[in-house]
Amino acid sequence: MFSYFAKNIFNIRFFYEKVSKCNVVIFDEEGSYYIKLLLGNKKSIVINARLDRIFKINLYVIFNFFFLKNIFKYKIKINYYLSLINFIKPKIILTFIDNSNEFFTLAKLLHKNIFFLAIQNASRFLDKDNKIILFSKLFITIDANRAFIPNYACFSKFDINNLKKKIKVFNYFEVGSLKYSLFKRYFDRKFKNKYDICLIAEDYMGYDQSLESEGLFKKTNFESSYEKIARYTCRLANEENLKIVIICKGEKSSKSYISDKENYGRFANNSLNIKIVPNNVKRFSNYKKIHESSLLIGGNSTLLYELLNHRKILACNFLFNKNWLSFKYKKKVCYLEDDRYEIFKKKVTESLNMTSKAYFKKLGKRKNRLFLMAPPSKTLNKLKSIIKDYVD
Repeated sequence: MFSYFAKNIFNIRFFYEKVSKCNVVIFDEEGSYYIKLLLGNKKSIVINARLDRIFKINLYVIFNFFFLKNIFKYKIKINYYLSLINFIKPKIILTFIDNSNEFFTLAKLLHKNIFFLAIQNASRFLDKDNKIILFSKLFITIDANRAFIPNYACFSKFDINNLKKKIKVFNYFEVGSLKYSLFKRYFDRKFKNKYDICLIAEDYMGYDQSLESEGLFKKTNFESSYEKIARYTCRLANEENLKIVIICKGEKSSKSYISDKENYGRFANNSLNIKIVPNNVKRFSNYKKIHESSLLIGGNSTLLYELLNHRKILACNFLFNKNWLSFKYKKKVCYLEDDRYEIFKKKVTESLNMTSKAYFKKLGKRKNRLFLMAPPSKTLNKLKSIIKDYVD
């Protein structure tokens, strides 16, 4: 943290201001928008947990007895958070970043006096060494032995069974997807079908090198797998005159979107039938595009899991090791392992020609009951009932 300050000293504004008390703290600005929507008009304070976004340092939090007495006991970042929380005196600390090491540490230290709740943000799975794998620009691994979540609101029974006895959790809650539930809450209407296929862009550059350098896998093919999905989808669009929308995780001005647009633009090749669009978090634009499409295609994306029982999907697993894919529901109607283009084309064509009624009949809710998330209409009520005793 000191090295960060030294490099960015001119971008940081130090200020001195008394900290207000508040019953509700949201830990980590990332995803806080969704929690604020859940809370409605309830007052909350957001604690930023990302060094590249901490530009305001409150000296009131640092120059006090609590901070100074612990200066050699904890890392400076954790000590700053502890001091800040000591002044805020919250009843509950929520986070949407359920694989945060800082959240784990704070929960271990404070859970006896404060209610800590992590809301599942994405698919999580454990490899053979009990590490939670988070797929991102660069792979991040969280040692399951370090994970500590007093209260964990998960997608489904599958997630609970997958993590139970592997990470330290006192109470599990099966609630469904917060993001998708909020989308349904604010945009619950019938969407006009504009696209044949919605393809999920994967910000995959650097995946293989990152995994291999961390020693997680000896040899991987994430990059070639995702490229194959993109190339096949765009090729099919041109051959069959299909309308494709490629949705990106990053917003318009983000480096992530710029990278995805350039990368996937290679496969789109300026085709008028293929659009590459940025995300708009506050407008839930990716969910909108999915609902405006007949079929959702992707590789290792939580969106496939969230939409499993709501839209026609196709999870393509072209990886060397089929267990690397976080999407675990391997039902033939929504899952493909054969990486030959002819098979891909046949599968996609069948899916597009299949009615939603026929698709969901083949999907079979009885057999995938472990993967069933709570209906979006119930998710918000479930979460509100968990936190009601701690919120004003």
